[in-house]
Amino acid sequence: MNKIFLATPILAFNSNEELQQYKTEVRDLVSLLTAEGYEVFSEICTVSTSADYDSPADALKIDMAEIEKADAFIIHYPKPMATSALIELGMAIGFKKKILIITPERKVLPKGITNWDKLFDSVEIVEVPNLDFVNQVFKNR
Repeated sequence: MNKIFLATPILAFNSNEELQQYKTEVRDLVSLLTAEGYEVFSEICTVSTSADYDSPADALKIDMAEIEKADAFIIHYPKPMATSALIELGMAIGFKKKILIITPERKVLPKGITNWDKLFDSVEIVEVPNLDFVNQVFKNR
C-alpha cells in the first residue's frame, strides 16, 4: 500500500465555519484516496476545531516522522495564507518525496514555489478551482 501525507492549512482560516467546510472537502478526498488503496495521513482529520490542534513542537515531530514514512506528499494550498503546511512541503523536498501541489492558480503559491515543477522532477503542480473539483474528478474516473 502506498502511504500519502496530505498537508493542508488548519489554523489559517478566518472562522471555525470556514475550517469545518474545508475539513469536509478534505475528508472526501481522503475517503477517495483510501478507496483507491492509499493509506493517508492528514493532521486536519484529527482535529475538531483549531483549539484541538497539537502544540507546534508536537506537531512538528509527528509530521516529520509521517512525512519520512510516506511514499508521496500532497499539499493543498487553497489561497495565500501563512500555514505550517509550507514547512511540511519543505520537509518533503528534503526527504526527496514525490510531491503533488494542488492550488486554484499557480499565482496563489508563494513566489519561490511557483516553478518547483520545473526545478524538481519529483514535483507536479495542478491548478484546480477547489478540492470539490478534485473529488469529482476522482469519482468520475
